Amino acid sequence: MDLIYSNKTERQVLWQLFCDILQHASCDLSEKLNRAALPHVLRPTLSTSEIKQLNHPYFLALIKKHRIVNVFYNTVTQMISPATSGLALEYLKPMKVASLKNSRQYLLQKACLLRVEKIFKTHFIEYIVMKGVALQEQLFGRDAARSMKDIDIIIDQPQFLTVHQLLLGHGFVCKMGDVSALSPKKIRAMVKIKKDLTYIEPRSGVFVELHWRVQLNSLIDFSGYFGQRTQQVVYSLSDVDNFIYLMSHAGQHSWFRLKWLLDLALFVQQVDFDWYAVTQVVIEKRLVRPFFELKLLLQQFFSIEIPSIPINSIDRFICRCRLRWGPVAWQHPICMVRTGFVGRAIAYFGVLFDMHAFGFKPMIQYVRVRVLNELFHRKYKLE
Repeated sequence: MDLIYSNKTERQVLWQLFCDILQHASCDLSEKLNRAALPHVLRPTLSTSEIKQLNHPYFLALIKKHRIVNVFYNTVTQMISPATSGLALEYLKPMKVASLKNSRQYLLQKACLLRVEKIFKTHFIEYIVMKGVALQEQLFGRDAARSMKDIDIIIDQPQFLTVHQLLLGHGFVCKMGDVSALSPKKIRAMVKIKKDLTYIEPRSGVFVELHWRVQLNSLIDFSGYFGQRTQQVVYSLSDVDNFIYLMSHAGQHSWFRLKWLLDLALFVQQVDFDWYAVTQVVIEKRLVRPFFELKLLLQQFFSIEIPSIPINSIDRFICRCRLRWGPVAWQHPICMVRTGFVGRAIAYFGVLFDMHAFGFKPMIQYVRVRVLNELFHRKYKLE
């Protein structure tokens, strides 16, 4: 079923290799990822020559980019024949180093999140953790299998300045500086135009993104949401809202990381969704295109079936075009230019292409917000 790509890209090669590995064992996806739970006879084996044939620097760069280092390393090491494990593991040393580094980063992020959680609870701050540690523990348990760049926390907008001052008071550094020192007019403009601020914990180097809204704010209604939080390690989104957010986030970025699809593949396997209710939310939030794309990707790469949803021929055509050309537009070298107004405008073109997944109105909204954001930074000379 070659629905997705007209030619092979590095992402397709990596996905196909990863999915070939998963398809060797005749068991459910969640068990395939937990190789330690499999009887040895069900585990496929990799010879030293097969491992030696890999272009290790390039392959390591790919799994880092797709943020599946730990999952892939754990899977591959369980497939190595015991007779040749010593020599084979020598070739996998760089991957092991990257896996250990990723595990250390996960522990630092977890410690940082628990510290932030303590600060918020002490001062009665309402918050929700999106993705990150909460999702990691739900999907993979306590093993550090999921790579995470930062900690995403959403708060109630009226509490923004209070939270900002609390974090600064506890040693966090805001990349924009102390925004509470700005005039009320500038603060109102910033809160209206921007959606988040980034903080750094100097001791660990962990990044914390403080959101007061998400990119497409209509996806999740956060008003009154804090009373129904799902408590795991920390407060997080409900399963349905988590699914909607993960799907829309991946679709918005043209599915260019394997990690996002892997998260969703595990999610639909582990959670007993009421799919009728989910599809009603998808239709209501106008997420038919990302849902259809997810259905195609899960079918092709993981042989996972999710319910169909009514979709017209135009939307179907747009989805296939996005899956075919979206990664090219997003990852083109020109789109990585981030300096200056023109450079940022070029970079946003790739994102604009991805926003077409959500329809014309969100595209216009996205352009408006981005232009206002750039003008705000230029006017007040903020980085």
